Amino acid sequence: FTGTHVAFTGTIAIDLVGSGSGKMTLTVNGIEIECLNVSVPNTWVFSSHTYLLADVISIIIESGSC
Repeated sequence: FTGTHVAFTGTIAIDLVGSGSGKMTLTVNGIEIECLNVSVPNTWVFSSHTYLLADVISIIIESGSC
């Protein structure tokens, strides 16, 4: 998914549905900021960070662990 955002400080929550487990990684401008070991279904929350208007925020979900 792609989208736009304003500058903000806060958490990012992701609702995962289905079944299975793996890892979910938050990157900002291509740099890993945080990684969570996840299982689904569940809601997962990345810690609060400050994001600038020009930041490219990506959330990558894949198999494996952090």
